[in-house]
Amino acid sequence: MADKKLTLLVISPDEKFRESVKEILLRLDSVELRGECTVYYSALDRQLFTQIESLGVDLALVDVGPHAPDLDNILVTVRKLLDFTIPPTVLAAYESNDTSTMLRLMQAGVLEFIPKPIRLESLLALTMRLSRQGEAAISSARRGNKIYTVFGSKGGCGSTLLATNFALNLLNLSKKNTVLVDLDMYLGEAAVVLGLAARYSIVNAVENSHRLDATLIGGLLTKHKTGLDVLATCEEPEKVLNIRPEQVRGVLNLLSEIYDYVVIDTSNVFDPFAITAFDCSDQVLIISLADLPSLRNTLRCLQTLERLGYKPERVKVVVNRFDRRQDITISEMEKALGKPIFWSFPNDYASAITSINTGTPLYESGQSPVARSIAEFTQKMANLQPSSQNGQKEKSWFHSLLRR
Repeated sequence: MADKKLTLLVISPDEKFRESVKEILLRLDSVELRGECTVYYSALDRQLFTQIESLGVDLALVDVGPHAPDLDNILVTVRKLLDFTIPPTVLAAYESNDTSTMLRLMQAGVLEFIPKPIRLESLLALTMRLSRQGEAAISSARRGNKIYTVFGSKGGCGSTLLATNFALNLLNLSKKNTVLVDLDMYLGEAAVVLGLAARYSIVNAVENSHRLDATLIGGLLTKHKTGLDVLATCEEPEKVLNIRPEQVRGVLNLLSEIYDYVVIDTSNVFDPFAITAFDCSDQVLIISLADLPSLRNTLRCLQTLERLGYKPERVKVVVNRFDRRQDITISEMEKALGKPIFWSFPNDYASAITSINTGTPLYESGQSPVARSIAEFTQKMANLQPSSQNGQKEKSWFHSLLRR
C-alpha cells in the first residue's frame, strides 16, 4: 500500500488555497491531484456530484474557511462524500482550533485535520500515516481483531472498573494479546484501579506519532502483573490541549494491528476523543444504573449515537449494580430505552471495592456473584468458549461496576 500513489480531490471556493495545494503536490510524489471543486455540495447539481464520485479518489480535502462561514454546507458536503459507494477519506484544512467546529466536522465524518496554511511536511506526514493506518486496518481485519469502547452514561456508574476487568478477563479467558487504553484524558483512573504507576501515557505516544511503530509503542505501555498492557492517560491534563483527535485515531489503529483485543475506557462526555473511540470500535458499551437519572442519560446517549450515524447493533446497553429488589425492572428499562439490555451485573460491593483497592482482577475473588457474571459476560461479548483450565476461576470475571 505504501507504494501506491494516493489520489486527491480538493474542494474549496478559494482559488489561492487550491493553487497552494497544487504547488505542494508538485513536490510530493505520493499524492496525485485527481480533481478540483470550487463550491460545496449545496451549490452543486446532482450530475456534477455524480461526476465527482466517478473520479474514485482516495482522499478528499475540504477547505474550512476562516471561522467556517459555510460550515453547514461543509458538513453536508462531507456527508455526501461519505455516501459514495467507495467513500474517500475526508480531510479538513482549518485555521482555527475551535473545539465545537472540529467536533461537528468529526461527527460528520472528517478523519484528519490539516492546519492552514498547508505545508509540504504536514501533507507528507499525513499521507505516510494514512498509509500505515490503512495497512494496520487491513491487517487487523484479516486477524479478526476487536475494539471495544466502554462509555459511562454518568459519573460513578462503574465504567472504569468494568473496562479494566473486561480487559483482564479477555486476556485471561482468550489467552490472546489484550491492551487497555485510558481515553479519559483529564480524569482517567484505569491505571489507579489496576494498582499501576504508569511512567508513560498516551501523550507520549501522540508526541511520537510521526515515528510510532510496534516497538516504540510497546515501550510506552505499562504491564499489569497478569500480562495486560495498559496505555495510561496523562497525569498533566494541560498537555492534552495540544492533542488532536486524529492523532489518537492513529494510535488506536496501530494498537488494533498489534493486539487481538483493544478495550478503551473513555470519559462520560461526548468529547472528540470519545467520538474517535466510537469511530474505531466494533462495539460500544453504554453503562447505566437502574435509576431514573442514569436511564435518562442512557437514553440521551443512545439518541446521540443514532444521530451520529452509529448502527444500533454496534451499541450495547449494560446495567451495573442491578438488584432485583429495586423498583425498576429490566423489562421496564428496556421499554423506556426502546432497546434490549445486553447484560446486567449484580450489586456486589465487597468484591468490587476489594478489586479496586488491591488492583487485582475480580476473577481472583473466586465464586463471587460479580465474578461469575463477568466471566459469562466476557464469554458472550467476545464469543469465547468457557476455559477448561481455570475451573471455577474462569467463571470469575468482572464487574459489579462500581465506583469510577
